[in-house]
Amino acid sequence: MEKAEFEAKLRKAMTFYELGKSSDYWCGYVSGLRRRYYGENFGTEGEHDKRVSLVNDESRRDMGCGYREGYGMPMYCVQNDGDCETCSLVNYGRDCQNNPIEGR
Repeated sequence: MEKAEFEAKLRKAMTFYELGKSSDYWCGYVSGLRRRYYGENFGTEGEHDKRVSLVNDESRRDMGCGYREGYGMPMYCVQNDGDCETCSLVNYGRDCQNNPIEGR
């Protein structure tokens, strides 16, 4: 992800967050976006795994969904914690739903 794309997506998320539009979702989105852009310099692997799994906690699902989307992880993935690049179902640069995989 290029810096300009990161900054544009961050501005969009912060606008929605400030407007109070599902603030848990946008808070998670910003965290996922930062993890995607900064990599391991933003949080530990354990923290990343915990945020990814928030979708399974009904009370924190919005935050987990936001994190996954900000990180660039499709919601339909159920293998490898949504890491399409390491999934055995990936073929010719496409995921299990035949969508192109965006490189990180």
